[in-house]
Amino acid sequence: IECKPFLPFFISLDLPYSGIVGERITIPVRVFNYLDTDIVANVRISSDLWDTIEAEETIQSGKAGTVEYEISLTEAGNHEITVTAETRSGESDAVRKSLLVQPGGEKIVETS
Repeated sequence: IECKPFLPFFISLDLPYSGIVGERITIPVRVFNYLDTDIVANVRISSDLWDTIEAEETIQSGKAGTVEYEISLTEAGNHEITVTAETRSGESDAVRKSLLVQPGGEKIVETS
């Protein structure tokens, strides 16, 4: 028996490790389509830092597309970022990663 695990539709989230309060960052989401037909994917990104943001992307068969979200970092802490994508024909994928948002300002070290 031969088994070839393969996902014909999936997403990849390229998230920085950290950011600083007040920064605006761009979060690229790659959507891969290895199905036999072109697809339209509904891609959503959400976090406790902002409301859910949605975008639609048409991806040709055998290709990948990128959806970019520009986000303002407004609150320090470790925040979960969730991205989901689904097609009209029922394929779907989801990714969850953490983003560390550090407070702004300068670090001051006093020595005596």
